[in-house]
Amino acid sequence: NATRWWREGCLAMALAVMAGVASFQGQQPLSQMVVTPEADSAWFDADTADFFPMMTSRLGSHGDTKVHPLFSLIVYPPVKVLRVVGVFTPRPAAQSLLAMGASLWIAGFFALLRLIGCRRLDAGLFSLLAMTSAAAMFGFVVPESFPFGAVSIVLALCVVAWSHHRGRSAAWHLLASAGTLSMTVTNWMVGLFAVFAQWPWRRALQLSVNAFCLV
Repeated sequence: NATRWWREGCLAMALAVMAGVASFQGQQPLSQMVVTPEADSAWFDADTADFFPMMTSRLGSHGDTKVHPLFSLIVYPPVKVLRVVGVFTPRPAAQSLLAMGASLWIAGFFALLRLIGCRRLDAGLFSLLAMTSAAAMFGFVVPESFPFGAVSIVLALCVVAWSHHRGRSAAWHLLASAGTLSMTVTNWMVGLFAVFAQWPWRRALQLSVNAFCLV
């Protein structure tokens, strides 16, 4: 009912705001250090010096599309909008996008837990636990593909969980598969598993080929 959806939405929004603020604040001590070429691979083997130009410059190095097919096309436009509309410099604009990614990830994680049957309180507590995990604390504070890959993965899992309640949707499974592939090619295994777990193998193969062609 409406009251239930209102409570779910308010809790998801509160978690999203907390995650976004934590990500943005966590980036501040590292903002200058991680975007210099000398810092490449220094932060847990993250390629921050490569990804920062991909997020902030149309003419930056975009040669990693063989591994991260649509990363540049997805993350550069919102950073550009933030720079134009919000009059941000490149670094705060990129930091804001990472914070938004953290917010979307934790909201999706909360939704996933609810869809698989967790009670609201349990889903909230596990979401708080996820926000304090090593992946969140170290992965959502630097410019990298990991945060956006995590968003695509959790959304794909939400599609699978949702299909058990509302029935399968070929379009949503196609987008989920393409979404996981778009950020990092190895993440596509989640999209492939999601499709093959829900559809007969011929239909799943066709959806996977379509997702590949779409990307």
